[in-house]
Amino acid sequence: MSPEEQPPVIPNVPTWMGLLCMIAGFLAIGAPFVAGATATLIVASLLCLSGVGEIIGAVKSDKKGILTLISGVLSLVGGALIFSRPLMGMGILTLMIGIYFWMDGFGKIMLSLKLKPQSGWGVILFGGMVTLLLGILILSKWPLSGVWAIGTLVGINMVTSGMTIVMLSQGLKVLGQQVEAMEANLAEQAKPAERIESD
Repeated sequence: MSPEEQPPVIPNVPTWMGLLCMIAGFLAIGAPFVAGATATLIVASLLCLSGVGEIIGAVKSDKKGILTLISGVLSLVGGALIFSRPLMGMGILTLMIGIYFWMDGFGKIMLSLKLKPQSGWGVILFGGMVTLLLGILILSKWPLSGVWAIGTLVGINMVTSGMTIVMLSQGLKVLGQQVEAMEANLAEQAKPAERIESD
Protein backbone atom coordinates (compact mmCIF):
# COMPACT_ATOMS: atom_id res chain seq x y z
CA MET A 1 0.00 0.00 0.00
CA SER A 2 1.45 3.34 -1.06
CA PRO A 3 1.80 6.21 1.42
CA GLU A 4 -0.96 8.08 -0.39
CA GLU A 5 -3.37 5.17 0.07
CA GLN A 6 -2.66 4.60 3.75
CA PRO A 7 -5.56 5.49 6.07
CA PRO A 8 -5.04 8.47 8.36
CA VAL A 9 -3.50 7.72 11.73
CA ILE A 10 -5.87 8.23 14.64
CA PRO A 11 -4.66 11.34 16.51
CA ASN A 12 -3.38 10.98 20.06
CA VAL A 13 -4.97 14.23 21.30
CA PRO A 14 -7.43 12.37 23.59
CA THR A 15 -4.46 10.70 25.29
CA TRP A 16 -2.89 14.06 26.11
CA MET A 17 -6.25 15.36 27.26
CA GLY A 18 -6.51 12.43 29.64
CA LEU A 19 -2.99 12.96 30.97
CA LEU A 20 -3.64 16.67 31.55
CA CYS A 21 -6.91 15.82 33.31
CA MET A 22 -5.05 13.41 35.59
CA ILE A 23 -2.36 16.01 36.42
CA ALA A 24 -5.01 18.61 37.25
CA GLY A 25 -6.75 16.04 39.43
CA PHE A 26 -3.60 15.32 41.45
CA LEU A 27 -3.06 19.07 41.94
CA ALA A 28 -6.63 19.42 43.22
CA ILE A 29 -6.12 16.54 45.65
CA GLY A 30 -2.94 18.20 46.92
CA ALA A 31 -4.75 21.48 47.62
CA PRO A 32 -8.40 20.55 48.26
CA PHE A 33 -9.51 23.80 49.89
CA VAL A 34 -7.99 25.93 47.12
CA ALA A 35 -9.57 23.69 44.49
CA GLY A 36 -12.95 23.80 46.25
CA ALA A 37 -12.88 27.56 46.68
CA THR A 38 -11.82 28.03 43.06
CA ALA A 39 -14.61 25.79 41.79
CA THR A 40 -17.13 27.65 43.94
CA LEU A 41 -16.03 31.07 42.66
CA ILE A 42 -16.12 29.82 39.07
CA VAL A 43 -19.69 28.62 39.53
CA ALA A 44 -20.64 31.95 41.12
CA SER A 45 -19.08 33.85 38.21
CA LEU A 46 -20.91 31.73 35.66
CA LEU A 47 -24.19 32.26 37.48
CA CYS A 48 -23.69 36.03 37.52
CA LEU A 49 -22.73 36.15 33.84
CA SER A 50 -25.66 33.95 32.91
CA GLY A 51 -28.02 36.05 34.97
CA VAL A 52 -26.85 39.31 33.40
CA GLY A 53 -27.15 37.83 29.94
CA GLU A 54 -30.68 36.58 30.58
CA ILE A 55 -31.76 39.91 32.05
CA ILE A 56 -30.41 41.81 29.05
CA GLY A 57 -32.12 39.41 26.68
CA ALA A 58 -35.41 39.67 28.55
CA VAL A 59 -35.33 43.48 28.58
CA LYS A 60 -34.77 43.60 24.83
CA SER A 61 -37.57 41.13 24.11
CA ASP A 62 -41.34 41.55 24.41
CA LYS A 63 -43.61 40.59 27.31
CA LYS A 64 -42.96 36.91 26.69
CA GLY A 65 -39.50 37.35 28.20
CA ILE A 66 -40.82 37.59 31.77
CA LEU A 67 -39.74 34.01 32.58
CA THR A 68 -36.28 34.69 31.21
CA LEU A 69 -36.12 37.83 33.34
CA ILE A 70 -37.07 35.91 36.48
CA SER A 71 -34.50 33.21 35.68
CA GLY A 72 -31.83 35.83 35.13
CA VAL A 73 -32.59 37.59 38.41
CA LEU A 74 -32.47 34.28 40.31
CA SER A 75 -29.15 33.34 38.68
CA LEU A 76 -27.67 36.75 39.48
CA VAL A 77 -28.87 36.64 43.09
CA GLY A 78 -27.60 33.08 43.50
CA GLY A 79 -24.16 34.01 42.18
CA ALA A 80 -24.02 37.09 44.42
CA LEU A 81 -24.97 35.01 47.48
CA ILE A 82 -22.20 32.52 46.74
CA PHE A 83 -19.70 35.38 46.43
CA SER A 84 -20.88 36.87 49.73
CA ARG A 85 -20.99 33.50 51.55
CA PRO A 86 -18.47 31.21 49.88
CA LEU A 87 -18.63 28.55 52.59
CA MET A 88 -22.39 28.20 52.10
CA GLY A 89 -21.77 28.11 48.37
CA MET A 90 -19.22 25.34 48.82
CA GLY A 91 -21.75 23.34 50.81
CA ILE A 92 -24.39 23.69 48.08
CA LEU A 93 -21.89 22.90 45.37
CA THR A 94 -20.69 19.87 47.33
CA LEU A 95 -24.24 18.53 47.38
CA MET A 96 -24.58 19.04 43.63
CA ILE A 97 -21.24 17.35 42.99
CA GLY A 98 -22.26 14.40 45.15
CA ILE A 99 -25.33 13.88 42.97
CA TYR A 100 -23.25 14.31 39.82
CA PHE A 101 -20.65 11.77 41.00
CA TRP A 102 -23.38 9.24 41.65
CA MET A 103 -24.77 9.66 38.13
CA ASP A 104 -21.31 9.83 36.50
CA GLY A 105 -20.12 6.68 38.26
CA PHE A 106 -23.23 4.78 37.22
CA GLY A 107 -22.70 5.93 33.63
CA LYS A 108 -19.07 4.79 33.61
CA ILE A 109 -20.06 1.38 34.93
CA MET A 110 -22.63 1.00 32.15
CA LEU A 111 -20.02 2.12 29.59
CA SER A 112 -17.49 -0.43 30.83
CA LEU A 113 -20.04 -3.24 30.55
CA LYS A 114 -20.79 -2.22 26.97
CA LEU A 115 -17.06 -2.17 26.11
CA LYS A 116 -16.42 -5.59 27.66
CA PRO A 117 -14.29 -7.54 26.69
CA GLN A 118 -12.32 -4.83 24.88
CA SER A 119 -8.98 -3.70 26.28
CA GLY A 120 -9.29 -1.28 29.19
CA TRP A 121 -12.89 -2.00 30.14
CA GLY A 122 -11.79 -3.10 33.61
CA VAL A 123 -10.06 0.21 34.30
CA ILE A 124 -13.20 2.10 33.25
CA LEU A 125 -15.28 -0.17 35.51
CA PHE A 126 -12.94 0.52 38.42
CA GLY A 127 -13.11 4.26 37.82
CA GLY A 128 -16.90 4.13 37.68
CA MET A 129 -17.11 2.19 40.94
CA VAL A 130 -14.75 4.65 42.67
CA THR A 131 -16.76 7.64 41.41
CA LEU A 132 -20.05 6.03 42.46
CA LEU A 133 -18.72 5.27 45.96
CA LEU A 134 -17.42 8.83 46.29
CA GLY A 135 -20.85 10.18 45.36
CA ILE A 136 -22.49 8.02 48.00
CA LEU A 137 -19.85 9.06 50.55
CA ILE A 138 -20.24 12.79 50.00
CA LEU A 139 -24.04 12.60 50.12
CA SER A 140 -23.91 10.64 53.39
CA LYS A 141 -21.42 13.04 55.04
CA TRP A 142 -22.93 16.29 53.74
CA PRO A 143 -22.64 19.11 54.84
CA LEU A 144 -19.82 18.39 57.31
CA SER A 145 -17.27 17.56 54.62
CA GLY A 146 -18.15 20.47 52.35
CA VAL A 147 -15.07 22.55 53.15
CA TRP A 148 -12.45 20.02 52.06
CA ALA A 149 -14.34 17.27 50.25
CA ILE A 150 -15.26 19.26 47.15
CA GLY A 151 -11.63 19.81 46.06
CA THR A 152 -10.58 16.26 46.93
CA LEU A 153 -13.52 14.64 45.20
CA VAL A 154 -13.20 16.80 42.12
CA GLY A 155 -9.52 15.86 41.94
CA ILE A 156 -10.23 12.14 42.28
CA ASN A 157 -12.96 12.33 39.65
CA MET A 158 -10.61 14.16 37.27
CA VAL A 159 -7.99 11.45 37.76
CA THR A 160 -10.47 8.65 37.01
CA SER A 161 -11.88 10.58 34.05
CA GLY A 162 -8.36 11.07 32.71
CA MET A 163 -7.73 7.33 33.06
CA THR A 164 -10.92 6.66 31.12
CA ILE A 165 -9.89 9.02 28.31
CA VAL A 166 -6.42 7.45 28.10
CA MET A 167 -7.78 3.90 27.95
CA LEU A 168 -10.37 4.80 25.32
CA SER A 169 -7.68 6.52 23.27
CA GLN A 170 -5.42 3.48 23.46
CA GLY A 171 -8.33 1.28 22.44
CA LEU A 172 -8.96 3.48 19.40
CA LYS A 173 -5.29 3.23 18.42
CA VAL A 174 -5.38 -0.57 18.63
CA LEU A 175 -8.57 -0.60 16.58
CA GLY A 176 -6.95 1.68 13.99
CA GLN A 177 -3.94 -0.65 13.74
CA GLN A 178 -6.23 -3.63 13.26
CA VAL A 179 -8.09 -1.83 10.49
CA GLU A 180 -4.82 -0.93 8.78
CA ALA A 181 -3.65 -4.56 8.98
CA MET A 182 -6.95 -5.80 7.49
CA GLU A 183 -6.72 -3.30 4.64
CA ALA A 184 -3.12 -4.32 3.95
CA ASN A 185 -4.13 -8.00 3.83
CA LEU A 186 -6.99 -7.25 1.46
CA ALA A 187 -4.63 -5.27 -0.77
CA GLU A 188 -2.14 -8.18 -0.85
CA GLN A 189 -4.92 -10.62 -1.72
CA ALA A 190 -6.13 -8.35 -4.51
CA LYS A 191 -2.70 -8.21 -6.25
CA PRO A 192 -2.76 -11.82 -7.63
CA ALA A 193 -6.26 -11.28 -8.99
CA GLU A 194 -5.10 -8.11 -10.77
CA ARG A 195 -2.14 -9.99 -12.31
CA ILE A 196 -4.40 -12.77 -13.60
CA GLU A 197 -6.73 -10.25 -15.21
CA SER A 198 -3.78 -8.44 -16.85
CA ASP A 199 -2.43 -11.71 -18.27
